[in-house]
Amino acid sequence: MEQAIVALPRVIALDRKKVRQRFEQRFSATRMAKDYVDVYRGLLESSKSASGDGRREPRHQSPDSHYAINFRPQIA
Repeated sequence: MEQAIVALPRVIALDRKKVRQRFEQRFSATRMAKDYVDVYRGLLESSKSASGDGRREPRHQSPDSHYAINFRPQIA
C-alpha cells in the first residue's frame, strides 16, 4: 500500500495518449494475432527442417485473412 501511495504522483503525471499508444503496440488483438501467426510459421518451418524431406502440407487461408495457416503440420 505504501509503495502505491509513493508511486501515485508518477502515475498521475503519465501522458495518457502515450500510455494508450504503447498499450496498442504491445497488447492489441491485431498484435496478438500477428504474434501467433509468427509462432505458427516458426513451428511449421522447424517441422519442415526436422523432416528433411521438403514436403509441404496444404495451406488453408481464411477469406478475410492475409495469413495462410497450415492446420495439419507434419509430425516426425
